[in-house]
Amino acid sequence: MEEMRYLCRSALEDGRPADWYLLVREVPAGRFACEQYGLRMEIPGGPAAAVHGITCGREEIENLQEELAARQVPPERLAAAVAAWHAQESSSWATLSAVCSTAAKST
Repeated sequence: MEEMRYLCRSALEDGRPADWYLLVREVPAGRFACEQYGLRMEIPGGPAAAVHGITCGREEIENLQEELAARQVPPERLAAAVAAWHAQESSSWATLSAVCSTAAKST
């Protein structure tokens, strides 16, 4: 099951407000579980977009959300922006996934 937590409101370049949500899903990792994070943004009364399973790093997802909000990424471009970030951060992504998996196995 996925939980949605409100993060903040930002504004797009055209002045429309954008509400940001943290998507949290518990993922089994052996005897334990990791939290996997995604993002959802929506324009009140307008379009919305979500990208699930971006990372298991809480600080990393919050930093990504802040960067996307600062760049005023609209819902229509959310998936492409996350994909570009993911490509840029691929070594960090692999490291975080490995750390999450290793931590679950070693405890």
